[in-house]
Amino acid sequence: MDVLSEQLVFLPVKFSRNELTYTIDAADPSLSSRVDLKYFLEILTPEFPLSPAFVALHRSEGRERPVGTSGSSTLYEGADFSYNDKGGKLDGKLSLVKPEFRQRTMRQSVTQTMPFKLREIVTGGVETDKTGPTQWIAKSGLAPEHFPGYQDEFFSRFQTQKRQFLTWQPTFKTVGLSEEIYLSFMLNVFPVPATLKLRLQCVLSNGNTLPVATISELSGLNQYGVAICPVGPAVLDLPTDWASYQVWLSDEANERISEVRTYTLDTAYQPYERYILYSNSLGGWDTLRLTGEASEKLRVSQVTAERSKKSSESIDRPEQLVVSTEGERELSFSTGYFQRDSQYWLSYLDELMLSEEIYLVSDQGHEPLQRVTSELTSHQDNVYLVARNFTFTKQAKVSNFSSLPANVPSKRATAWAGQNYTHVLDKFGKRTGLMLATRLRKVYADDSTDVKPLTLKPNTPGDPDYQKPIFSPEVQVGFTPYPSKAISRINVV
Repeated sequence: MDVLSEQLVFLPVKFSRNELTYTIDAADPSLSSRVDLKYFLEILTPEFPLSPAFVALHRSEGRERPVGTSGSSTLYEGADFSYNDKGGKLDGKLSLVKPEFRQRTMRQSVTQTMPFKLREIVTGGVETDKTGPTQWIAKSGLAPEHFPGYQDEFFSRFQTQKRQFLTWQPTFKTVGLSEEIYLSFMLNVFPVPATLKLRLQCVLSNGNTLPVATISELSGLNQYGVAICPVGPAVLDLPTDWASYQVWLSDEANERISEVRTYTLDTAYQPYERYILYSNSLGGWDTLRLTGEASEKLRVSQVTAERSKKSSESIDRPEQLVVSTEGERELSFSTGYFQRDSQYWLSYLDELMLSEEIYLVSDQGHEPLQRVTSELTSHQDNVYLVARNFTFTKQAKVSNFSSLPANVPSKRATAWAGQNYTHVLDKFGKRTGLMLATRLRKVYADDSTDVKPLTLKPNTPGDPDYQKPIFSPEVQVGFTPYPSKAISRINVV
């Protein structure tokens, strides 16, 4: 196993799925009148992902709390603002990137983290305008009982010690042969590795341990980006006689930067085996293996219209016309009994109950599900065999029937066209002749017309569609619009 990297510093990140508050300090206490004081808090965010320019997202107006007293002391508490919550102003600017069906290589997401600034303005008796330093926020959240103690320490102090992937699943997990598993890791680290390596060590059924191997690499990393790593047996080239394996992330020097997770093959016969993929509270993606029995139900509703019928008309002429027929499939699953850490798994199922994106992993791909189950017993004393039942409906509506082998449908080929090109500069700030697209626009490959709806995304290294800088003959190499100029002055003593 790789040695732990000791020089990494984990940087603080705020949680977008929790309430965030800010207090503007009270204006000068010596003011003769505080009646006209107004406090404003403005949120500044990048113009688009990875943009260096910040623009105003929202401005809130507030008043300071009344001046209070405590004994002989006078209290000036300032103005409090709640500037974000789950689904709020900043959280709504962030989005998760779902792993691709049977994804085999690492990729990087830059849309679930974002820098922002807070600008505080005070008017009415005093005039102040101050913009705070750049902060970072992630599409993550903590339980209410843990947030007060960890809101400023989880991604910095806790991660310095734990180096946890973005999941609350146990570090030891029993898996099936066809299971898709994805681990996410936030790169809120300094320095950022030049290359991120997904490392694996496999143990065979005879007890022999194979040498450590690199199964995927990612370069051109963005600080605060999120690496999505496929680590399931379904996409790893494991030997046929494997018994368990460990995975972790290392830098270009093969120094480990993450925790180690262990996956053990379930050798017991499981007549029923299904998998659900869903987003978790930390912004990662978890897979739940279901080994219990399941059932599927088709519920159909029809809209009909009545028409008059003459007595002389044939008996086979209907009086009721079916206007539309629509059905939905309801799936009921049992998790099966948890053989290890059963009480923890029972508590962990809260994660599935709270998830907002759930998919059934099938031969056709990831099928979106809607959870129907609305309550769950998450703890039960003196119970050792633990299993729970869940009910979902498929989001795709059913109006026809067919029986065919699995086949991923072919689509019109698409491509990504570069936009918003910027100059690539050398270490002296001079132009190199290379131009880099900062954004990509999705188009059809055959005629370059836009895919509807219009789809844009940042051009980031690690993304499978990343476009490298291209040379432009129109750019003068070595030129800069901001040349240095000598400044000379006569020194008069």
